[in-house]
Amino acid sequence: PNFFVDTDSECGRLGFAHGQGWPTGVELRPMNAVKIQFTAGLGDDGTTTPSAVKDAIMLYCAWRNQNRAAEKEKDQIPLQVYSLVRSVWGVRV
Repeated sequence: PNFFVDTDSECGRLGFAHGQGWPTGVELRPMNAVKIQFTAGLGDDGTTTPSAVKDAIMLYCAWRNQNRAAEKEKDQIPLQVYSLVRSVWGVRV
């Protein structure tokens, strides 16, 4: 591609690949020239959030609370959380 995505910065950003730039005739600033707005989530107040997603969040929070001292298991997520999320979005997380 003509660009790269910087995911290491605090705020992600896009940059041109080596030797790439704006098309001829386009005059934009080299940094902060393009802003991308997006909406994430399932609604403003939770009423449209599927119950399986709420259950997955509660299950994960309870699991983290019970496993606060377990360093080895800190990065693991209970399989039930995956199952609940997959039931809504059908994706692998």
